[in-house]
Amino acid sequence: MPDIRSMSHAAFNRRLWIRGVILTVAVMLGILIWWVLFEKEGVPVAKEKPIDLTPSYNGRTTESTTVRDSNSNPNTLEELPLGENVFAGVRFSVSGLVQLNGRYPDRIEGIALRKKCRTLHLLHGTVAKMPDGTTIAKVVLRYVGGAQAELEIRYGDHVIDWWQREADPPPGPHLKIAWNGQNSLTRREGASLNIYLNSFPNPRPDEEIASVDFVSANTRCWPFFLGLTVE
Repeated sequence: MPDIRSMSHAAFNRRLWIRGVILTVAVMLGILIWWVLFEKEGVPVAKEKPIDLTPSYNGRTTESTTVRDSNSNPNTLEELPLGENVFAGVRFSVSGLVQLNGRYPDRIEGIALRKKCRTLHLLHGTVAKMPDGTTIAKVVLRYVGGAQAELEIRYGDHVIDWWQREADPPPGPHLKIAWNGQNSLTRREGASLNIYLNSFPNPRPDEEIASVDFVSANTRCWPFFLGLTVE
């Protein structure tokens, strides 16, 4: 005669094994769904850290970026959303702009970072044109140990003139438009405005970056920076 207690124990073990398999499948399915909805679709996760540039801003998005000693010109970034927002899949904190050249200084130094990172994401643009490949600005990384590195921003490679007129050729496929909008002047002239996103690998990812400088190359362009996020 079969041992009923042995049969009951075997059945219990089978049920326990089945529950374990179901739990494992559920966990794996949950991870897959998270990856599809968040990572695959480019929704930022907590590893991205938007940097507060407020102490370094020298202009407002509602001020003219192109008129010397005047804010009355309507050539502004009035439609750009402020606060923390996602641009081209990267979260930035924006409440103004760092403008170089023109009526602004040609360098803004000592933007505090105090972080290690592998990638630096820039939300930026420029006013006016230069030949493709021209360095119009540099981002200088100053590390805690005293070393420094430079990230070049080249016209045509990373950014082009923010105005997009109907007769202008479209930006190349290598340029990532992070935001497109208008102001009262572009609406009147049938044009639009483009802001660009560029991501640079940190040359020294194992070292803490103490601070960052935005430096103009003193060309005809007026570069401006809206946001910085590290990852």
